[in-house]
Order: sequence, then C-alpha cells, then structure tokens
Amino acid sequence: NKKLLNACKPLAEYSYFVDCIRKKFRKNNDLTRSVNEAIDMMPEDSILKPILNSHRAEVMKMCVLEYTQEKAEEIHQAEINKLKDEALKEKNRADNEKNRADSEKSRADNEKNRADNEKSRADNEKNRADNAEKAKKNLIAFLKNSGKTDDEIKDILNQNKK
Repeated sequence: NKKLLNACKPLAEYSYFVDCIRKKFRKNNDLTRSVNEAIDMMPEDSILKPILNSHRAEVMKMCVLEYTQEKAEEIHQAEINKLKDEALKEKNRADNEKNRADSEKSRADNEKNRADNEKSRADNEKNRADNAEKAKKNLIAFLKNSGKTDDEIKDILNQNKK
C-alpha cells in the first residue's frame, strides 16, 4: 500500500530492504551475500542503514532464520498440497472404480432380466404346447366317445392343421 509506505518512512525503508534481499537472492542464491549487499545498498540518508550496519550480525541471523522458516513453511505447504492432490486422485480413482462396478452390476442385472424374460417366454411356449397336446388328447377322447373311428379322427385332425 503506497499510501501507508509514504506515511511511514521506516516501513518504506524496511520494505525496500526486504525487496532488495529477495531480488539479490534470486540472482545469486546466496542469502548472506544478498543481505550484506542489501544493507550496503540502503541510501546513506536512510533511518535504517545505521541500525542495520551496527547490528549486521543480528540482522543476518534474523534474515537466515526467517528465510529458513519461510522455506520450511513452503516445503510443508508443498507437502500438504501434494498429499491433498494424491488424496484427490485416489478419491477420483475410487469413484471411477465404483462407477465402473455400478455400471457392470447394472449390465449384469440387465442380462439377468433378459435371461429371466427368455426363460418366461420359453416356459409360456412349453405351457402352450402342453395345453395344445392336452386339448388334442381331449378332442380325440371326445371323438372316440362320440363313436368316431380312428380314420375319421385322423381326417378331422388333418383338417384342423390346414
């Protein structure tokens, strides 16, 4: 916030100092060197420069500690993110496997229903054939009881087939 930095010179200088450390560190990857160069780069009329110079060793320890803590937090957060990603992938794999199992169960249920329907159709066809055979036997018995000869019964049955 520029307004805040303009209103508070020590805060603006500290922000500049931290920014210098970060820029230097990105270039040389040496934290001690980056802190020393950032202190040296502070303007001569800076409020913080004499304090930073007189307490250089403490500033160095603080920056290293802060950097180490920051790095540890970054690593920790990266590990957490990795675990979250792995958990999410595993959940997705489990969900996909459940969906495949559900789909396979549904296919099996459909196949069972088709088989059951086919069995019902076959049973119905057998019942119709059995009923037709019984009706034929009943007709033959009726015709015999009516005094028809076997040849007459055959003729009657043959006429029904046409």
